[in-house]
Amino acid sequence: MKLARLLEKRRIAANQPALAAAVVVGGKIKAAAAVGTRKYGTRNWVTVDDNFIIGSCGKALTSTVAALMVDEGMLRWDTTIGNVFPSLESSDAFRNISLMQLLSHSAGLPKSFMADLKRSVSYTPTAGRLVYLSQIAQTELHHPPGTVKFYSNTGYILAGLMMEVVSGKEFNELMSMKLFKPLNLATAGYGAPA
Repeated sequence: MKLARLLEKRRIAANQPALAAAVVVGGKIKAAAAVGTRKYGTRNWVTVDDNFIIGSCGKALTSTVAALMVDEGMLRWDTTIGNVFPSLESSDAFRNISLMQLLSHSAGLPKSFMADLKRSVSYTPTAGRLVYLSQIAQTELHHPPGTVKFYSNTGYILAGLMMEVVSGKEFNELMSMKLFKPLNLATAGYGAPA
């Protein structure tokens, strides 16, 4: 199959364990292929039925859910961390970071931040993110909010947490309710595949 040969060539060039693609014309799948393995060095071959993690493409989905919540009046683009978490101990600059700044990589946050979660505690996803918030709030911002564009996974974690708290629903439930179900995405999910 031509598509599989093309994908295998691209997979090798990009040094990836696996790659999958489909050709869709008029809403119908005309060709689909998957090449490579689920784990380097194994013969555990991928198939076109496997789920793939889309990585940072999830930021577009997160921003879309945020936009829907703004449209519904649940949030505003200028809603700040301090508005949603009024008792959070942090600097004024951190408390004044807006939803828009979080989603546009202009909050002054680091690219990534690892929270120090206790191994002896079993956290719900939201509870873990609340610990993350309390710890990142104690760090110094890299730039004053709104002044510099700097790619940040951290901003999206905090935006998602703001959406969770305002809605009272865990982020994966929000994503399913506001995006996956309305778009009839039956195999889409949030988080790593099993």
